[in-house]
Amino acid sequence: MPVGHPNNLVQRGRVYYFRRAVPYTLWDRVGRRELKASLKTTELAIAKLRCRKFSNRFEQLIETRSD
Repeated sequence: MPVGHPNNLVQRGRVYYFRRAVPYTLWDRVGRRELKASLKTTELAIAKLRCRKFSNRFEQLIETRSD
């Protein structure tokens, strides 16, 4: 992937996806090892913005689940 892409941004075909590993300590509570979601866009600029929002929300969820 070219420089400048967020680590959690993945392109499948033309569509971009958010993809992030769930911390090992939370696998049982979350029920999966990885979270994936379509960003529903083929445009890189929009995908970067949506990926950032997903990443921020993911961090919030991880913090609340870790308590």
